[in-house]
Amino acid sequence: MFKRYDQEPILTFSDKAWLHAFREGRALLYDEDVAGGRTLGLFSEKLRPLFSEVRTACSIRHAGAAIRPDFIAKTWWD
Repeated sequence: MFKRYDQEPILTFSDKAWLHAFREGRALLYDEDVAGGRTLGLFSEKLRPLFSEVRTACSIRHAGAAIRPDFIAKTWWD
């Protein structure tokens, strides 16, 4: 989202149709670098209704990020 200057995550009709098969399952939403949290937050909002359970994860979370993923490999104190 950030690198393409998109306003929100892009989820096409065919994406939703494919994901529908997994609607009873659990999903792990991953963003490698959570600086502000906007991308992972919007992505989570958009996909949460499609699954029975959603968790979030990241490799790096900046300490000032607005969201706190469920799983974090490292917190970056900048």
